[in-house]
Amino acid sequence: MIGMQVSVRPAPDASPQLIAANAILHLSTLELEQAITRELDENPALEMVEQNDGSTYDSRSAPDYGIHSSANKYETPTSRVSFNDLDEARLEETDPLAFVQAPLTLAEQLFGQLKLLLTHQDYGIALYVVGNLDEHGYLTTSIEDLTQTLHCDTSRINAVVQELQSLEPAGIGARNLRECLLLQLDRLIETGIQPPSSTRTIIERYLTELGHHQFESIRLALHVPRTEVEACFLFIRTNLHPYPAYHYWATRDTSPSGAALPVPSVIIHRSSSSACGYDVEVIESQRSLLRLNPLYQQIRQQSGLTLSPAEREHISQYIERARLFMSHIQRRTLLLQRVMMYLVDYQRDFLDHGPSHLHPLSQKMVAQALGVHVSMISRAIAGKYTQLPSQKLLPLHRFFCGTVGTQELIRQIIADESEPLSDARIAKLLSERHSISLTRQMVANYRIELHIPTARQRMVLRRMQGSSDERQCSTTSPAYLANR
Repeated sequence: MIGMQVSVRPAPDASPQLIAANAILHLSTLELEQAITRELDENPALEMVEQNDGSTYDSRSAPDYGIHSSANKYETPTSRVSFNDLDEARLEETDPLAFVQAPLTLAEQLFGQLKLLLTHQDYGIALYVVGNLDEHGYLTTSIEDLTQTLHCDTSRINAVVQELQSLEPAGIGARNLRECLLLQLDRLIETGIQPPSSTRTIIERYLTELGHHQFESIRLALHVPRTEVEACFLFIRTNLHPYPAYHYWATRDTSPSGAALPVPSVIIHRSSSSACGYDVEVIESQRSLLRLNPLYQQIRQQSGLTLSPAEREHISQYIERARLFMSHIQRRTLLLQRVMMYLVDYQRDFLDHGPSHLHPLSQKMVAQALGVHVSMISRAIAGKYTQLPSQKLLPLHRFFCGTVGTQELIRQIIADESEPLSDARIAKLLSERHSISLTRQMVANYRIELHIPTARQRMVLRRMQGSSDERQCSTTSPAYLANR
């Protein structure tokens, strides 16, 4: 995690500092601006720096608030924190829900439900778990990783995840598509809706075959009429949704980021002086420069003032709250800068030549390169956009869609095949033509995600369609589109 070392203690709770820092990191640019406005209204010890000289903010010259520079351009600053650093009162003071104004994001909507269901200690765990949901609403971090990071019992993490999965929208917090659909199915049954009798079995055991419309093979395996399989397919397609987060926002007039138009957090400039040909500028840090109110610092430092101990404590708490808030924003800026530097360097072919040159890249790979937990990368890019040199706005998660570029190449190879190619042959062509090294199984996984049948299945389809339709067995043919 972004330079944080978590001390090992028996049955710890998530540190309020960690919770607040993660909440700030996860915000979109517009949400961050709302959070800053809210904090300025509530904390008189915090104030905005007015910039009338046209100067540009440089994060390298900003106060480090305990963050130390490093020789490694991707190395993370370090700070030791514990799950028990602050008391319950401070947790209320740094409640991440207080940072964001309406409209509610999906995370906030979940927080509101969880606060009614969980104890104070488990609520802190739940905040961290929700922070590991991806844009589709899936839990992207394993129970083992959550247990290791939070130093909690596995049973306790499982209990919190189970509570999360009981919330609306149905399917939220699922680890995979199968679990997502089963959660939604159970919710429908609880409301009195009865699915076709084989629905659960098909989801549990024949989901891949169902996606390929292999009704006959499912019928034979289950010993049921074909009409039963078709009824299950229709029920699943009509009543269940593969992306619970998207289903949630489809019923509202707002977006997950709470903004009608995206605002870039980062601008990528072409640069002849940079080794990779591009520079990265985190512009969100330039919009809202914060500092401690000098008057509050003077009041605390002047011993001659007749202030009661309670008043001095009150002032000190405001100052400490302001320092923490600025520190969280500074950490966010530094991590975003480092992530973007890595992405631009790794994906410069994509920036130079377009989407077909996007290299396979996962959040885990970036996390390992930067020395942070993968959940920090997920939060750092969530809901954020960059402005390309072409002036186009691009979601940061698109830099991690190297699989999309690879999938497009696989799709094109299959579309151009004169005879159905095996996954092993496709892997060899990717290596020969595009210098992309994939195993046969990886090609098979990408092919399945594209809903493209196996080579043998494609051969059968060609024979069924006849020689006149031979060239229609590409991913743009009705046979493939029917499976999408």
